[in-house]
Amino acid sequence: MDLVTCSVPEARAIIEAGKARSLAVMASERNPAFKDVPTLKEAMGIDYTTGAWRGFAAPKGLPADIANSLTAALKKVNEAAEFLGRVDIVLEPKKRWPLDMSLSATSVIPAELRNGVGRALCYYGDAGFGRLVREGKYEHGRFDDQLVEASAQFIRERWQPEPFPKWVTAIPSRRHPRLVYDFASRLAALLGVPFVAAIVRTTDADEQKLMANSSMQARNVVGTLETIKEVPQGPVLLIDDIVDSGWTLTIAGWLLRKKGSSVVHPFTLARATARKT
Repeated sequence: MDLVTCSVPEARAIIEAGKARSLAVMASERNPAFKDVPTLKEAMGIDYTTGAWRGFAAPKGLPADIANSLTAALKKVNEAAEFLGRVDIVLEPKKRWPLDMSLSATSVIPAELRNGVGRALCYYGDAGFGRLVREGKYEHGRFDDQLVEASAQFIRERWQPEPFPKWVTAIPSRRHPRLVYDFASRLAALLGVPFVAAIVRTTDADEQKLMANSSMQARNVVGTLETIKEVPQGPVLLIDDIVDSGWTLTIAGWLLRKKGSSVVHPFTLARATARKT
């Protein structure tokens, strides 16, 4: 029997095509995309969960002393939250719409409607901040003050976006209606600028992590967001909790720019594991 572990987006297409069957999900709760698929604990009594992972490979026959030295060094890096907190995670703005979708006259996103270069505080699930993001979103329902303070310090002292934001807004969510708004409000207070709920979620959308590719993620966002009638002027800090493909931030920024906002600086607490699209 052929058996493999993989992510939901990788599995979804072949499962829906009837070419494979999902036996269990390695999570604490069933996945909304596969409600009939049990968790590993439900199926086998094994209380085991996992998320994104990274690995290092070495040549076959690597001497044991070298392997042990590398293992110890990598373990030290993985646990070094202070080191991870110094890594700049750049969010490059999208410059084109997917080939099968265009919200402008051409497939090119006009320069004046693009986001600025953004930043993420950490990688989701990594030691330190990444772990706090996961726990805040799925266990506590509120992001720790440490994340707010670290974000404010990062924005003021390391990133220093130009022109500096005069106001803050956030991507709304119907699944977690207060989560990101609460974080963005506290961050705005530390930065000394107002928070404005300038973006409205008009309809529910599937979670971006369930989409199989970037094009599907873009189409998944279209029509689900709109802005309030009076959008403040001046540069804005656009907040979300976790960024995957970047299309939610791209479309939200495009809407803000169309309403007259100045430069949109995207900022997220975490970046999901990169995927190839």
